[in-house]
Amino acid sequence: ESTPSTGLVIHSHHDLVSDHTPTALSFAPPLQYFKHHSPRTLLLITDDGFKVKMFDPDAKAVVAVFLGPTFGGPLQQLIVFKAPGSDDAFLAYATAARIVGLSAWPMDGDPAHNVGLIAHPAAINA
Repeated sequence: ESTPSTGLVIHSHHDLVSDHTPTALSFAPPLQYFKHHSPRTLLLITDDGFKVKMFDPDAKAVVAVFLGPTFGGPLQQLIVFKAPGSDDAFLAYATAARIVGLSAWPMDGDPAHNVGLIAHPAAINA
């Protein structure tokens, strides 16, 4: 059993076969996906090969793999959210190269459903 004094006890693990290194992990809440409603929560796993994998932890299987946004390097941070006042949902992301963006959710791998921009944390000196 996990406790603050003993730490986190791992009961099981599952290896994802991949030639790439994972860069980010996020929960994907149960939303309409591929015209089929999934009541399960999925894990989104991104890697340095610009892929976004949807992993079902209950089935211990990757249920879908998509090409993620390719500008600004691999995704480093991501979160799925529902747009206020509508049924639309989006994936917000950030890369290590100061790029932030949105992708339409559910993902379909179409690059036209992604937008990214350079987000400068400070003023640009000319």
